[in-house]
Amino acid sequence: MQTRWFKNLKESDKAPVKQQVKNAKPVLDRLAKLLEEDLEKSMKDMSSRNNFESPAWDNKMAHYLGEQTALRSILKLISIEEK
Repeated sequence: MQTRWFKNLKESDKAPVKQQVKNAKPVLDRLAKLLEEDLEKSMKDMSSRNNFESPAWDNKMAHYLGEQTALRSILKLISIEEK
């Protein structure tokens, strides 16, 4: 579980938040699957030849890269497996 879940929390608030996140695992797992689908689609869309025919192709690539970075960040956060 990412330590970001506990950022700026009092020590006494950490255990309840940890339990709440653990209890949300089924929903977080489903969300992860949906976000993984979005990530795959973004990566596929990014490599489309149509993007390179556009005069604004560099802006499109920046958009796709930003989107993929955000999706990976969220996926990392919601992966709550204990290590």
